[in-house]
Parts: sequence; structure tokens; C-alpha cells
Amino acid sequence: METPEIYRKKVLDIVSKSKSLCPMLWAHITVEPTSIQSFCCISIHKDNRKQSSLKDYWDGKEINIARKQMLNNDRPYQCKTCWEQEDAGVKSHRSNLTSMFKSDFDHLDVGYWKIMYDNLNSTLTDKKMQHQPMYYDIKFGNLCNLKCRMCGPGASSQINKEAKEYESLFNSDLYPNGPVDESKFLWIKEKDGWWKEFNNFTNDAYKFKFTGGEPLLNDQVIDFLNYMVKTDRSKDTMIHLITNGTKINEQLIKETLLKFKAVKLNVSVDGAYDHYEYIRYPGRWNKLTSNIQLLKDLSPNSMTEDYDYNRMTLSISPVLQFYNLFNIIDIYLYAESIPSLILERNFVMSPKYWAPNNLTDEMKKIVINYYNENKSRLKFEQHRNHIDNYITYLSNSTINDEKALYRFAKYTKTYDKIRGQNFKESCPLEYDLFKEYFE
Repeated sequence: METPEIYRKKVLDIVSKSKSLCPMLWAHITVEPTSIQSFCCISIHKDNRKQSSLKDYWDGKEINIARKQMLNNDRPYQCKTCWEQEDAGVKSHRSNLTSMFKSDFDHLDVGYWKIMYDNLNSTLTDKKMQHQPMYYDIKFGNLCNLKCRMCGPGASSQINKEAKEYESLFNSDLYPNGPVDESKFLWIKEKDGWWKEFNNFTNDAYKFKFTGGEPLLNDQVIDFLNYMVKTDRSKDTMIHLITNGTKINEQLIKETLLKFKAVKLNVSVDGAYDHYEYIRYPGRWNKLTSNIQLLKDLSPNSMTEDYDYNRMTLSISPVLQFYNLFNIIDIYLYAESIPSLILERNFVMSPKYWAPNNLTDEMKKIVINYYNENKSRLKFEQHRNHIDNYITYLSNSTINDEKALYRFAKYTKTYDKIRGQNFKESCPLEYDLFKEYFE
């Protein structure tokens, strides 16, 4: 009888033969707010994709072509974001998820290496997947209470409401967001449609990730979590929630989330103090930090390699963007003030008019010098390594799209006007960096 270790060796042997292979395509489905499926949360797909069943997507033409490309050591265009990060010398979403699956399968040890091998072998032998996805990332619509600067109407009902009110500004290219049809998000209420298939297509799933919108505002997310507890599936299931941290419910945590095998709560924090309130409007810094402290009190995790496998862990994840280039150190300092709070790093890649890789070479030098001068303020080596990672990314990225800088300034001025905010006052160092584009 072949053991999990044998299947582990078989999988890693296949993986070692391709520098572009991502395990997500054989183990995972992302469900977008409109119910359309994607390779992952940052994959890029053509706009004319149509809704399909989970099974049709899983055995569909697009993902099978990409699977073949990866096994042939080619780079599918849908994974462009990861290729750009790796070419810039930083760890990509793909590399992080490869490590995640290895850790998950080793810790859980209930046949997931075999499932992965069987699915990889299905592609090698031109057959349909033998197993259903093991990991789901689901965005149950766009319901949200914030209007984050780097977000859009497809992921925030508040931004969509604003987009409808200011559609004339969008048509004149002074505002970045066109309104979307809210009916596209009603699929989550179809109990006898999507939900029926979903409940029958998750037999091999051990992990669910929920983002949004804001998942803790969404009744469908809460109902699903309660359903998992009621059917006793929670004890064998891991949950990952990406939340803006404004709607923390202690009762939900104690009576529902802590019934799962493991829970990871990731709070999106893209700025500290005034920067936070500017970027994540109309969020309030004092409310956020109070909620994070409450979560920390309920999650006695430690900064170890195994943090995902404790009962509940808490992390924050700033996303480097134009608005927080000089505030990122303050975010890390805040994290270090909360014992054992885990900090993860990300980059805005799209829309490109918020993305740091579009800075001019001279602007990149200014930001890099700031990081080199200030990273010594951080007491944890892994946090200083994160800053070095930002430096590597900025040093190696070569896009330098100055048109994006002018669009950034134009859209920022519009946001400031309609939301009653002020970039110069809230983010003074960032404003000085971009000042020529605002004049």
C-alpha cells in the first residue's frame, strides 16, 4: 500500500520539473463576486467569460490549457501578476501557496498528497480531474461598508453606490469606477441552484477562504459557517477570513469560528493613523485597533511556522501602494506593539495607477532610501526582511509608466473632492513625492 510519503515524493517530483507550476490549478477554485470562477484571487482572465457550473469550470478548456502549459514549464498569461513579482525578485502568490499546500498536506495527513498526485496525473494522461477541489476562495458578492481607494464597485457595494452617483465623472475620465449591475451578485441567494451544486462539489475540500466585500457583513457567509458547524464538518475544516476588521462579532467567534479545525483571521490594514482613515474611508483607526485587540485576546497564537494550525490565529496584511509608500514602516511598528501579531506583505498590482512599480526611477530611489534609513526602527528580523523585499521589488521592477502617475493624481483629486478628504494633509510625504503630478 502506498503511503502519503510516497505520494508526497511523486508530487514533488512532478513539481520539480517545472519552474512555473502552481498547485492552485489542481487543488483550488476562486469564485468571484459574480460567481464566475478563476484560477486564484489575482489571476487575470478575459472579460467575456460566462458563468458556468463548478464542474464545467474544473474540467474546462481554459484551466486545462493552463495546466498543460505549466507542466511544460510555460507561463500561462492568466498568471501574469506572479510572473512579474518573481521577475522582480520577490516571492509571489504562487510560491507562497506552494509552501502553504506543502504545510497543509503534511499537517493534515489524510490523503491530500494522493489527491494532488491523482489530479496532476489526470493532466499528464489527458483525463478529467479525478478529484474535486480541496480549497475554495469564495467572494459572496460585493456587500461592504468601506470605500477603499484601491478597490472597485465589483468588490464594494459602497463604491458601486458612489459610482452610480458620479457616473458622469467616470464618463469624462475624472473618476476611475463605472457602476456595475447589482443583479450580478444575486446568485448567492439561489438556494436550489448554485448552492446545491456547491454542497455536492466540496467533498474533498478541507479549507475555505472568504473575502468580499466584507464577509462578516454577509448573511450567506455566516449561514454557511453555521451550516458547517451544524453538520459537524467544521471539526475537519480550516477557515480563512479576509476582513476589514470593522465588524468583529465576539459571539460569532466563540460560538461558530472556534468550532472549526483552525481559523485564520486576516485583517486588511493598509495604513496607520491618518493614512488608514484616508485609504479605507470611512473607517476609523481607533475602532480598528480596538477590534484588533479584541481579536488578539481571543487568538493566543505565536509567530511560528505552524501558526495556521492553531485553533485561531490573527494576522494583518498591508498592501504596498502609492498612498502608503512612507507609512508602511508605521504599520509594521504598530504590528510590533501587539505581541505575536503576524504581519504579511502584499503589493498592489492592479489597477496600475495605484501600483508602486509604475514609479519613476528617481521616485523609486527616494522610497528605497527612506526604507534603508528607517528599517532599523523595526525590532523583528522578519519585518526588516519584508522591507528588504519591498526594496528588491522596487529596485527590479522596470515598468515606470508615468501615464499611471498622472491618472493617480487625477483620480485622487476627484476622490478628495467627493469624499471631503485631503491627500496632502493625510499623506504628506507621499504627496511631496507626487507633487509635480498634482500641479
